Amino acid sequence: MKENKKKAKATPTKKASLSGAKRTRRIVIILVSVLVGIAVVLGAVLGIVAAVRRASHVMRLEDIGINEGVASYLSSVFKSMYMQNLASSGVSVSDTESFWNTKVFRENTYADYLEYETTQYIKQIIAANVIFDSYTTLKSADKSKIEQATNEILVYQSGGDKGAFNEATEAMGFDYKDFKKATEILYKAYMIKSRIFGDSGERMSSFPEELESFYSGYARVKLIFIRTQDTFVLDESGNRVQDSDGNDSLRALTAEEKSERAAYIERLDACIAGINDGTVAPEYYDSLAAEIYGKYKENIDTALTTGYYFMSGSKFTTEFSEAFSDVVKTSSSLGIGEAGVVEYGSIMADDGEDEKKQLEFVGRCYIYRVERESAAYEKEDKNGFFSDFSSLAATSVCQKMINDYAAKVEILDKWENINPVAIPYNTNYVAKF
Repeated sequence: MKENKKKAKATPTKKASLSGAKRTRRIVIILVSVLVGIAVVLGAVLGIVAAVRRASHVMRLEDIGINEGVASYLSSVFKSMYMQNLASSGVSVSDTESFWNTKVFRENTYADYLEYETTQYIKQIIAANVIFDSYTTLKSADKSKIEQATNEILVYQSGGDKGAFNEATEAMGFDYKDFKKATEILYKAYMIKSRIFGDSGERMSSFPEELESFYSGYARVKLIFIRTQDTFVLDESGNRVQDSDGNDSLRALTAEEKSERAAYIERLDACIAGINDGTVAPEYYDSLAAEIYGKYKENIDTALTTGYYFMSGSKFTTEFSEAFSDVVKTSSSLGIGEAGVVEYGSIMADDGEDEKKQLEFVGRCYIYRVERESAAYEKEDKNGFFSDFSSLAATSVCQKMINDYAAKVEILDKWENINPVAIPYNTNYVAKF
């Protein structure tokens, strides 16, 4: 009897455990259902918010879009820059209807150009933000800079009163909220190059194909300079002698020296003509260059073999162009394997003294364009041809990326509400970083 009682007590215990497990599962199911329900509701709410936000956009690319207020702000800022550029080019500018309706080319007016350029500018700002977000994010330090910059304008222009700010900017079509958002996207556009490629392009090594593509824009030329009115004063070692100001000393050529240089010019003329028609080997040009440099020191010795590398906008090319702009232009116009010459002054005139006063160099520069060396920008650069190569490459690659993305920006129906001509130009409400 005792054993039966024990068995009878064991059965309810098992049922109790099963019942507890069922209750636990029901609780879990309920909790999961609640969480799913919250997620669905939250997702729906966020979806509605996102849809409302997207519906307010005047332009958009991927997840980046701007509303009318931000677009008005960017238009007001760009209008100011556009007017300044016109003024610097000699145009008498005024933000008036009569000025904007002035015809510039055929039937196009300044208003037409302003509207077109404003559209392109805002497209590029949006494109830059899409690229920025795909590579990086705003750090806390960035957010602090933006907050400080916008707050400074609020305090300086409106005494810290957002209501006063909004009242003052109403005519320009934006409020303080729009101003803050626009400042953030301008900051991203401003920071995109340094954030992706480094302050001086030092991270460009991560973009080898883009580097090589940019390098293809350089022109490599071998130059021979020959003076025909004066020459450098050389010391016993054949080095140039400098005057008290640190400049190379010059002296007039004798009649015999002029005759000797005239003979070299005949040989050089025949040489480049032969290179261009294929009857002279390029090595002859190199031998003439070495011979002339050995006698007159009228070149950079390290450039005899490497040649010169010219690229529009590079520091070296810009400085070289100050004295020899025609040499740079001719170098770029020549095809690889072609030769040319640039003449400065009446090179063999006996009365060249007056001309020497006008020109620092009287004579000729012979130019032979050759193939670029493989990755010359990675090698020792004694002459500074590539001193800013990485920075220039980063600027070029970054701009190309922006242009490619800008072409994909959608112009939406509400853009019709933006009238760049009617929006006043803005110089007072611009944050400084």
